[in-house]
Amino acid sequence: MFYIIGWLVKKNIEKYIDFNPLKVGINIITLLFIIIAILTINSYNLTSISATKSILTGEAKDYDKEMDEITKIYNDDEIKNVKIKKIQSKPYVLFFDEITTNPNDWRNEAVRKYFNKEIVVLENGGKND
Repeated sequence: MFYIIGWLVKKNIEKYIDFNPLKVGINIITLLFIIIAILTINSYNLTSISATKSILTGEAKDYDKEMDEITKIYNDDEIKNVKIKKIQSKPYVLFFDEITTNPNDWRNEAVRKYFNKEIVVLENGGKND
């Protein structure tokens, strides 16, 4: 969206030097129409809109905090049998998937091998299981 606004301003800057109020008014109305259209359609699958929503609602910050806690556990060489709590904050742009309660699941196996652990599983009995 910022790219489009910048492009419109740069493209039409010569026109604004003469300052024709009618042209400026039409451009402002067009810009407002575009903004309203973006806000009213289901735009959550647009990356920039989704990222902005995640940041403004605090979802991205919560996800970061959860992932920092999980990463500390994975990086702790003392812990060999890892049980991770289910991730609660799942921003559309950042979250793809997580491990499962099955230690033999390919996702669990990949994490286990990468962090050199004996077992990696998702804690069972969470409210979202």
